[in-house]
This record gives sequence, C-alpha cells and structure tokens, in this order.
Amino acid sequence: MQILQSRTAFLPHETFEYGARKKRQTLLLSSVTALFLLLLTLYFFLFADASSLPFVSLLNSAASKVIAEISGRTLLGAFFASLFGGLFFITVPTEAVFIMFLKADLNPYLLFFVYISGFVLSYTLNYFVGLKLAGLSKKIITPRKFYRIKGYINRHGALAVFVFNVLPLPSQALTTILGVFRYNLARFYLFFLLGQAIKYSLILLSYSSLF
Repeated sequence: MQILQSRTAFLPHETFEYGARKKRQTLLLSSVTALFLLLLTLYFFLFADASSLPFVSLLNSAASKVIAEISGRTLLGAFFASLFGGLFFITVPTEAVFIMFLKADLNPYLLFFVYISGFVLSYTLNYFVGLKLAGLSKKIITPRKFYRIKGYINRHGALAVFVFNVLPLPSQALTTILGVFRYNLARFYLFFLLGQAIKYSLILLSYSSLF
C-alpha cells in the first residue's frame, strides 16, 4: 500500500490560512445581511411613507440642521464638518473644507480649536470601532494583508501615526486599524494630535499670510 504524505512545508510566497471556509461563509453572510438592509431601506424610502416614522423624521431634522450649519460656515458647522469628515467610512477632503471655513468671518484660532475638537471625537470613534470589531476584522481581512499592515505599524509605530496625520493621508482608516491592533491609546492621542495640530497650523498660517 502506498502511503501518501501530506505536505507540511510551504514556499516563501505561500500563506496558510486557517478556517478559510468559515471566513468565506462569514463574509457571504455579512454581504447578504448588508444587501437585505439596503433593500429594506430603499423600500421604505421609495415605496412606503417613511417620513411618518418618528426616527426618520428625527433623522431628517438632524441632517437638515447639520447641512444648514456647514453651508452657513458657522463654528458649529466647522465642528460638524470635522466630526463627520473624520469618520473612517466617509471620504471628505477635510483640509479643503478647513480652508472654506477660513474664508468665512470667523475667529481663525477659535475655528482651529473647534475643528480639531471634532477630529478628537471622530478619531476616538474610529479607534473603538476597530477595537470592538477586531474579531470580525480578522475574519474578513486575509492573513497576508492583516499581518503586513500589523508589521508596518510594529516597525514604524509612532512615526506612522504622526506621518499619516500631518500629511493628507487616510489617517481615519489607519486609526481604525490601530484599534484592531490595540495600539497604545495614550501614544495614539499624542501623535495624532501633534500631527493634526501641525498640519492645520501650517494651513492657517499660510492662508493668513496670503490673504
């Protein structure tokens, strides 16, 4: 009888993935659930009288208030702009928005403080989303990508946090990943605030010198 031996050695470019079938099932279930919720939402807004629902009315009222404040370029609008623009799932050129508010008749230093305050809240939310959904993230993200990002953060650490925040890079997404890896929260706040403060101080000083 010929005995077949299983291959236990892997080539350098190979990555062994535990529970691959379970991860695919989890991803499929998540996708189906998201599609169902999307279709349900579309049904309410297109075919049902959704405006009569209390939570929809409250949501519309809140959204109108936020849009009005941002359009009016008020200090509260600046806070809303950085609060929502700082969320990892919303893509907004927050630097350009800050310049838009600088053109309004607002105290530039108070505007700077309010704008950074919005980032503190949104980036904190990003971090804790990564922290609380770490298990699901590890199931969906492939091992190769997950550990490559983890290795990058381990190698560069604080420098990566600072560079992503001082430059117009996707620091919102990085913050969520830091939460997944349980990066030290005190160090995160230090280099996140340092990077954002330097970036928006430079924008403020440049705008003031030009106009």
